[in-house]
Amino acid sequence: MPKTFINPSDLFLSVDRWGFSQGVSCADAGRLVFLSGQTAWGANESVVGTTRWEQFAECVTNIRRALQAAGGSLSDVVSLRLYMVNYDPSEADDVAFALRNAFPGEHPPATT
Repeated sequence: MPKTFINPSDLFLSVDRWGFSQGVSCADAGRLVFLSGQTAWGANESVVGTTRWEQFAECVTNIRRALQAAGGSLSDVVSLRLYMVNYDPSEADDVAFALRNAFPGEHPPATT
């Protein structure tokens, strides 16, 4: 799916430091797939991992599996919304690392 990544120079540089784009436009969206929120649950409905990084990795694995079932991949993701229990701003670097690892390169999805 062709996408245009929007990262204007008068906004803070989000890609390299934080691992997300400021915006993403899909002119020819074609087929859209909307996923339910994914948690760090394995197939047996138990939490996978104890750290934020491990749990984020499991969420991404679940997203990848759902997208593959729909015929897509992580490279098709346009936007993410992250919800974290008991988030502490001191964990921002860990979250940014997780995003950069899950969506490497110059064109990560927009993220809230």
